[in-house]
Amino acid sequence: MRKLRLQFSLVMISAIASIVGADLQAAAQTAADQLYDMEKFEQDVYAPEGADTPQVAGQKKVRACIGEKRCPVAVQSMFPCGYTEKRAGRELCTIHTGDGNTKVLDHMIDHQGTHGGHQCGYSWFLVTCLLP
Repeated sequence: MRKLRLQFSLVMISAIASIVGADLQAAAQTAADQLYDMEKFEQDVYAPEGADTPQVAGQKKVRACIGEKRCPVAVQSMFPCGYTEKRAGRELCTIHTGDGNTKVLDHMIDHQGTHGGHQCGYSWFLVTCLLP
């Protein structure tokens, strides 16, 4: 279905470009090439390590991504451009105690990959919080 929508969009853009001019047609082809590259990249990425991995007692695992819009891999948490993996890890591993305070749990960050695109690209990683 996604491919059919993309093909239909390209036909419409090409029709408009023939009326407006060659510059728009070149821009449409560039956009189509980038969409194809992104779609191919999504198909080549294997199942996420943190998404379906059973939780280990004493740990909480979360696969997260920093970037704009939709991460090219399956994740459980998304952070906007400008975040760092360290900051995201701290936020994911912060708990609220019964007395109204917060505590950042010890945690590990396993960087898993990056991909260029949109405003700031994408960076995905697995955060393992060590539960008390």
